[in-house]
Amino acid sequence: MRGLVLFLLGGAVLYLAWANYGQDSEVAVGDGVGATSTQGVARGRMMSVTEMEAALREAGGGEAGAAVGGEGERAISSANRALGNEKGAHTVVGGEPARGEGPLPLDWNLGDPVLEGSLLLHAPERMEEYLGGAGKGLSKTRKRLLYVLVQLVRTSPEKAAPFARGLEDAVDVTDAERDFVFGVLESGRSRPRAASSVAPNALILGARMALLAREADNHLRARRYADAARLLSSLLLGELDAPWAEDRETLLRWTQSLSVAQAGHRWNKRGTWPSFELTVEPGDSLVAIRKRIIAERPRMKLCTGLIQRCNQSGELLHPLDVLRIPTDRAHALVDLSARWAFYLMGEEVVAAWEVAIGLDGSTIPGAYTVGEKLEEPPWTPIGRPFVPYGHPDNPLGDRWIAWEGSDGLGFHGTSEPESIGQEASQGCIRLRNEDVIELFEILPRGASIEVRP
Repeated sequence: MRGLVLFLLGGAVLYLAWANYGQDSEVAVGDGVGATSTQGVARGRMMSVTEMEAALREAGGGEAGAAVGGEGERAISSANRALGNEKGAHTVVGGEPARGEGPLPLDWNLGDPVLEGSLLLHAPERMEEYLGGAGKGLSKTRKRLLYVLVQLVRTSPEKAAPFARGLEDAVDVTDAERDFVFGVLESGRSRPRAASSVAPNALILGARMALLAREADNHLRARRYADAARLLSSLLLGELDAPWAEDRETLLRWTQSLSVAQAGHRWNKRGTWPSFELTVEPGDSLVAIRKRIIAERPRMKLCTGLIQRCNQSGELLHPLDVLRIPTDRAHALVDLSARWAFYLMGEEVVAAWEVAIGLDGSTIPGAYTVGEKLEEPPWTPIGRPFVPYGHPDNPLGDRWIAWEGSDGLGFHGTSEPESIGQEASQGCIRLRNEDVIELFEILPRGASIEVRP
């Protein structure tokens, strides 16, 4: 799964650069960008977007991309001073890279790429705070690289381009970083070098995912639901595999966007998903249709709720109705670290939910299979009296989905929705009642469940 996610993210960003970044893209709705102070520009601190654009306006240079000529060069010199690029620095914005300074000092602080990548993806507006604290000792070129990446993920390549000059030959910028930056800036006209085939570092991974998240928002606004759904699926799985801790607010935002995208894609009869067609015969019911399909394809895992959801139909069928039957394998993934559950068809995430997990490591990672499914389940605790559905002491909520191969584990609802996101259960995975009802309807018996640490 990890290799596939990185492959999808890599392929998607090449498509993104080729198809979309030749134009000025505005910041996406819900990108988490906050206001930035314009006070106290100090030597050695990265300028904010507002400060940089204000410096250009004062010099008469207009937009960042138009900062040329005498006045524009003076504005860029002001930006260089704010970035700490005094005489002797390795790079100068708007000028040629300085040469002949000798090898890099061994004690130079090259930063924390995991933290920097996480900030670019989750909170790019906090990069200034980082540069004034943990990143204060970064080399001037590394500060410039971070500034350019922030502009790429918050604004547009056109606004970032003038400040990338000098990174081409900088000795403390890796080939992968250079290829990524100039691949986006050049809008795909110049293909990345072979070095970019190496897996990106955490910094570039964060920037890449941030650009893909913005592209997913653009697809969603344009009602390109299949494209949005596929990118959001890659992003959700990519967040699980990333070297930083999963960010709850980001997962919530992508999960909500995924729900909108899949309503127009996988949960739309006219969506572009793998399937075969079946014509309803007189006297047919969903149960009869499922039995007929399973008899013909015994390895297929299918439930009536999944047929309904994909076809946007009710239980009442009419002769000669044509149903689309999904052929991608339905399965579930639980990530205990993220405290998130995912419903997948094939390799695409179709739905996701925040969950509660077991106390003290009582949810055991491993491979399981969907077993018995119960509506309005009673609870039969070991050594304690039977507790009927609806009783305040019954913790199972509205649905129960057993895990075969476990010692009594399963998915269930909860009478304590405030526990979602916590370690709260005796080992089972708790979902909000509305969420477990959705999962109950679309997850077939016999489907696989993977539980990751």
